[in-house]
Amino acid sequence: PTTRNKMLSITRMIYNMAIDDGLCQYNPAFNIEPLKTRHKDRRFLSQSERDAVLNAKLPQMERLMIDILYHTGIRKGELLALTRKSIKNGSIQITEQSQSRNGKTTITKLKTQNAYRKIPIPEFLEQEIRDYLKTCDYVYMFQPIRSRNAFYNHWNKILDAICAELFPKYKRVTKWRGLTKDYFPLDLNPHDLRHNFCSLLYEKGVDIKVTQYLMGHSSINTTLAIYTHLAAGRMEDALSSVREIFKERGAI
Repeated sequence: PTTRNKMLSITRMIYNMAIDDGLCQYNPAFNIEPLKTRHKDRRFLSQSERDAVLNAKLPQMERLMIDILYHTGIRKGELLALTRKSIKNGSIQITEQSQSRNGKTTITKLKTQNAYRKIPIPEFLEQEIRDYLKTCDYVYMFQPIRSRNAFYNHWNKILDAICAELFPKYKRVTKWRGLTKDYFPLDLNPHDLRHNFCSLLYEKGVDIKVTQYLMGHSSINTTLAIYTHLAAGRMEDALSSVREIFKERGAI
C-alpha cells in the first residue's frame, strides 16, 4: 500500500502539471482513493522465545548484535551506526543512524531530537562489547554488515540458531543461497526485540516517561499505546486466573 500510494501521489502531480501546461483537461487519478496502510501488529516475545534468544549459540559478532538489541531496545539503523566511541561510562549513546537507499548505505542524523539518548547497559554487556572491539579495528562497530542485504544475511543465521534452540526437531541450515525469512518456523525481526525491551520495562514497573526516553519516542502517546496493549494482555491473564479459581462449584 505504501508504494502504491506514492505512485498515486506522483501520478496526480504529473497530471496536474499537464493540466497547467494545457496538455490535458482532466486528471484521471483525481478520484482514486489511497489504500489504507495496515501496520504490523506489535509482537512481544514469550518466555521460551526470550530464553532461546539469550541462549542461542552464535559467533561473537552475531551474539553481540542480538545482545545489544535485546538489552537496549534500539532500532536496527541505530545498531548499525554504533561506533567505538558510543560506549561510555556504562551506557550506549545513540547519536546517528544507518540508512540504506537505492543500494547505498549512509550514516545520517536521527529523525527527531528525542531519538538522541543515553541507554544504561549491564556490566556483562559492556564487557562483551569491549572484548569484541579488541578483535577488530572498525570505526563502526558492525561495519562489515552495514548494508541491508549484508545485515539480513547475518540475521538469517541468528534466526537459524534461535530456531535450533527453540524447536527440538528443527534442522539447521546448511545452504544459505536463496534462503528467505519465510523458511524459518519463527517470525522474528529486530523491531520485535525493541517491543520486547519495552515490555520488559513495563513488567518491571518502569515509569512511562523513563520508558519514552529510553525508547526514543517523540510522543508519549506512542509509548502509552504499547503500555496499553501490554495492560490489555495482562488483563486477559488475570481474567483467566479468575476462571481457574472458580472452576469448581463452591470454590473458596
